[in-house]
Amino acid sequence: MINVSNASDSQVIRIQVQSKNPNDAVKIANETVRVFKKEIPKIMKIDNISVLSPAFYDSAMSPVKPHQSLMLVVSGLFGLVIGIIIMFVRDLFDRSIKSKEDVEAILNLPVLSMISEIKEADIQKFKNKRRKRKG
Repeated sequence: MINVSNASDSQVIRIQVQSKNPNDAVKIANETVRVFKKEIPKIMKIDNISVLSPAFYDSAMSPVKPHQSLMLVVSGLFGLVIGIIIMFVRDLFDRSIKSKEDVEAILNLPVLSMISEIKEADIQKFKNKRRKRKG
């Protein structure tokens, strides 16, 4: 929730607070600064501590995190890319025989016959013809 960092090559300390409630984040940041200002002189023997900018809340501000729309777009693109990669990898390593040309190329044998696919509509036609003949 609290992130304290030091700006590069300076004595400035940056305090960042993340919270769902912006008022709580402001209170935590300002209280942390107050405690630092009180305790740092005892620890580091420094007497000139000042606050550059206190935390404040403005209702016109929008939240910094999370960027839900950005995360949605990035995750959608990531899913699409991963799906395409999986598709290509599966196709690349697919060693199944799909046509008579594959049989001839892989086994070096001629194809003597093929069994075609039977569709559901063909089955229904066949059943209807049998019923008409019996009746």
